[in-house]
Amino acid sequence: MLKIVINNQIVPDSEKMAYIMSGEGWPTSYTDIQSLLDYFPDEQEIMLELHSCGGDTTEGWAIYDALRASGRTIHAKVVGECASMATIIFLAAPKERRSIAKHGRMLIHSPYFPDAGAVTRDNIGALQATLEEEHNKMLNEYIARTGTDKETLEAQMSAGGWFDADRAVALGFAGFIAPELSASTPKKDMKKNRLKAALEAFCAAFA
Repeated sequence: MLKIVINNQIVPDSEKMAYIMSGEGWPTSYTDIQSLLDYFPDEQEIMLELHSCGGDTTEGWAIYDALRASGRTIHAKVVGECASMATIIFLAAPKERRSIAKHGRMLIHSPYFPDAGAVTRDNIGALQATLEEEHNKMLNEYIARTGTDKETLEAQMSAGGWFDADRAVALGFAGFIAPELSASTPKKDMKKNRLKAALEAFCAAFA
């Protein structure tokens, strides 16, 4: 199984060095993910772990598309926090293979320009149209991949607050809360716990 960890900002290659030099850690770009997929072509299962507050939307969509186009079996897990564009990447795995740690949290919000530059009456309309387009793009993907209705998701995006693991499951982002397994847990019990969690997620989907 190929393990992919995204535990920092999502940025394009052109911004990575500045981000690293600022001491903010090592960000993730589309190139990083695609290079891993290319380097390990025989690994047909992926474990994607996310602890990221998101970042660049274009880069995030590219990572999401690359994972879904890989044709591989994808498992995804939120550890810590998953926000903004990282929530889209999380949805690359099907719901029954998406989990969140007990103390994990998530945040979805309407997109915004972190630095819009000089906003004038001549370009404010174009900026608004771009934001509206991105908002609808994210919302439609949330609806398709979570199974939750538009009104509920749009309200959550507008609220923009963090929500816990239980809420993540209720909204359909995660299929189940990841079992807490210590190093001393027998392997047969670990397998039983995973099967139980998967069964509960399956039953919840048809409840």
